[in-house]
Amino acid sequence: MAGAVRIGLVADTHGVLHPGAEAALAGVDRILHAGDVGGAAVLDRLARVAPVWAVRGNVDPPGSLPDERVVEVAGRRILLLHAFPGPRGYETDPARLAPAVRARLEADRIDVVVFGHSHRALVRRDGAVLFVNPGGGGRKRFTLPRSVATLDLSGPVPDAAIVYLDR
Repeated sequence: MAGAVRIGLVADTHGVLHPGAEAALAGVDRILHAGDVGGAAVLDRLARVAPVWAVRGNVDPPGSLPDERVVEVAGRRILLLHAFPGPRGYETDPARLAPAVRARLEADRIDVVVFGHSHRALVRRDGAVLFVNPGGGGRKRFTLPRSVATLDLSGPVPDAAIVYLDR
């Protein structure tokens, strides 16, 4: 996909896409959904905004979507999965990234990891890799704000921004 530089990121919709998500993602070249889709209707709505790549989360039926994908967009390699394969607590302590995970990211030349599961929005650079959890883009869960994210691939390094939907 030559020339695509702005990617929409969604996760944890659980069958319901927040009413503001489509507007927040308007104009993106592609959408990546990091699992817990909760049904084809969500992917159909997102596909009206831009082409969608999605992976299966723990609420999605086995075999309904791939468990993970490595996609290349604008020369950048993006690992898309649902639950981050590092140790629990990585989101609050990046030093906890397991050496085996770090080795896999290096071996696969991953530039960006997009994941969900926790419903906690996160943008964090760890060395050369950008980690993004767009947060929950569907029903309100826990006390966390609902959000999506955008990934900008136009600069010398990938960058992402969280878009909060409950404001």
